[in-house]
Amino acid sequence: MRIVAVGGGDKTAAIKAALQDTENTRTLIIPSACSTERSYNTKVPKIVKFFRDLGIACTVLHELQETPSQTKIAEEFGQAGLLYVIGGHTPTLLSRLTEHSTGQAIIQAVVHDNKIIAGVSAGALAPFQVIHSNPSKKPGEERWDFVYLDGLSMLGAVATAHANQHDQTPAGPRPDTRMEHLLANFPADRVSTGIALDNHAALIVNGDNSFVVLSEEGERSGANVHVLASEGDRIIATPVEDSTHITAVINDITPGR
Repeated sequence: MRIVAVGGGDKTAAIKAALQDTENTRTLIIPSACSTERSYNTKVPKIVKFFRDLGIACTVLHELQETPSQTKIAEEFGQAGLLYVIGGHTPTLLSRLTEHSTGQAIIQAVVHDNKIIAGVSAGALAPFQVIHSNPSKKPGEERWDFVYLDGLSMLGAVATAHANQHDQTPAGPRPDTRMEHLLANFPADRVSTGIALDNHAALIVNGDNSFVVLSEEGERSGANVHVLASEGDRIIATPVEDSTHITAVINDITPGR
């Protein structure tokens, strides 16, 4: 199984690392997290340019309000070596993955056909069992709180992106980061492990080897991926130490291992 989960920020180093030993780099862009016309028209051309600037051929699975046919899904997934899930509004993403049946197509492609799934923010969290998410489209203008959503369960853990970020509210930035909120409200009745992805940090799962890749900004800011687990009667967060550490964690949360 091959996964590229970027917490936020620059994804270039993570995508390049994932594609190093990949023969089929053709990329299918899945824009289902784009909930508005403005979001779609901003993010889709930008990510298409990103891949083309890397010399990678890419196609987009659907227009904003289009429901792709099962024939189109089968053809596009069959040709692609990498599935890139655009970030955006997580509840919209998960709803459309179900509505379009692309969720099951992703699982088949990644778990059984050895294709890569990659994404930033909401797109990074899709492979996990439980997603810790800010559900608001305008967090600085309305009252909201974090929610827990059902992901695709390719990894049996709860995950949060932008882990070192203080989200906006109408009263200003929250006092807690996303990871701090997850630590204080850990869904222990559902999972025993959490993964927190800082901005500019990426978790790379490549079969039996997992590791962390940082952007240049991530290197400067001390970003990392963190593993959340119980210690006695509390949940603690441990920064990933090395490939051996995170590989053991990922092997433990991969169903069927």
